[in-house]
Amino acid sequence: SNMSVTDALELCRTALAQLDKNSNVIRLHHAQLRSAISGEPVEEAGAKWQAAMRNQQKLQSYSVAAQRTGDATWVKRGMQWILDQTYGFFREGGLEKRFVKQRRREHFDGVGKWADEEEVAAMRAAAESHFRPIKERRIRLLDVGSC
Repeated sequence: SNMSVTDALELCRTALAQLDKNSNVIRLHHAQLRSAISGEPVEEAGAKWQAAMRNQQKLQSYSVAAQRTGDATWVKRGMQWILDQTYGFFREGGLEKRFVKQRRREHFDGVGKWADEEEVAAMRAAAESHFRPIKERRIRLLDVGSC
């Protein structure tokens, strides 16, 4: 079942239109939530937030748009990229590498010459020892979104 270029372009246009629609629903919902509590004293913001959360129709539209967006291939690839980068940094030596790079720079700035191999080896050993407990912890990320 070969698809013509015209059909493929129309399929892309339709997908982009749906993506725009979903994005607009999500953006509008976030803007309305921010507006509902903007400038409110902390004591009153909670009540305003709860009132905004009672609109089931808006919440349902938001939920559907967010689900459709989350199911998009590019979103899944982006999430996988984030996981890969996080895992690489915290589990596969990225943190230690950054630490050693920073220490080498500090050494150069302080002494005026780059650290020799022995000094770099000591920096690596210190990094591995210092960050070992972190490698054993569960990685937790916070998605702050666009709000």
